Amino acid sequence: MPSLLWYPLLYALSALTGHWFLRDASDTLLAYIRCFAASAVVASLAIEVFPRVFCEDNYWSGLAAMLGLIMALFLYFMSGA
Repeated sequence: MPSLLWYPLLYALSALTGHWFLRDASDTLLAYIRCFAASAVVASLAIEVFPRVFCEDNYWSGLAAMLGLIMALFLYFMSGA
């Protein structure tokens, strides 16, 4: 259990180190890093969360995932990016 206390400290140090080393990085490099991070989040959701929700209520969870993706794409295109 005491080893779990090191995780937040490790995450904070990683974030500070990344901020310090990447402050002069190009926008392209930062876009690749953000894409990699986003794919890691989606992968962890797909492995841990989606199967549990799909087993409990498969119709509504699929519909909610589809609507969430459509809304995210809509907001992205409306932002002018």
